[in-house]
Amino acid sequence: MSKRLVGLIVFLILVALFTVSCSGGTTSTSIGGAKIEMGDDYDDDLYIVSPRTTFAPGEGFYVSFDNNASFDTDSVTIQANDTETDELFGEITYNVDPEWTIMVTEPINIGEAGKYKFKAIVNGSVRATQDIIIE
Repeated sequence: MSKRLVGLIVFLILVALFTVSCSGGTTSTSIGGAKIEMGDDYDDDLYIVSPRTTFAPGEGFYVSFDNNASFDTDSVTIQANDTETDELFGEITYNVDPEWTIMVTEPINIGEAGKYKFKAIVNGSVRATQDIIIE
């Protein structure tokens, strides 16, 4: 192969890697099967009907948190952090029945564009996270 072709292939691979790393994708974490989902509506079992991770500024959405086990406490905290600065953007603590395993928030809206990490905290421990993009 000529040096020019090898150079072009290397350049294209680097561009592809850069594009993927800057694509603004979202990530999530789970401890023990716990999960957070966001969306426009939820069903009778408190699960999000059509989960999404991208919303418009000011658009209301629900946050459903499934602990995958009894909460064993009377409160659950949902935090939102700016992913670039890790600065706390907002925090709400919800009263729950210790026997419950799932909860859903009232509608939440974020007016500022950016990427945010939602954290579900039970008994002081982060059980699940989910990134969202406001654009």
